[in-house]
Amino acid sequence: MTVVQKFEYDWPEGVTPIDFVSWTQTLSQEEQDEFSEARRRQESYRQEAIDAGRMQMIDGTYVWVDQTAAKLNKKSDPIWVRYWRRYLKETQTRFSTILEEQNDQKAI
Repeated sequence: MTVVQKFEYDWPEGVTPIDFVSWTQTLSQEEQDEFSEARRRQESYRQEAIDAGRMQMIDGTYVWVDQTAAKLNKKSDPIWVRYWRRYLKETQTRFSTILEEQNDQKAI
């Protein structure tokens, strides 16, 4: 059974939403450079999971081959994670991820 991992974002009333990539463009040049390198590593970890056949990326969601692959997830770059957490805090973004099992094996 495949597992679809969806990402949801929400902001408190009165807070202007800004996506992560746009937010990173507000950083100093030094931070943008550091983040850019971290983002490349983060994307390579995602690609490793895709190349290993554990997941696909479809319409902005992760589709894992099964529950075990979804739980294993993928590596995360610690610098990327640091910026991600900072983004959530500074923008008051509420982020959640939802895992849904699906019987349709066609996705993988």
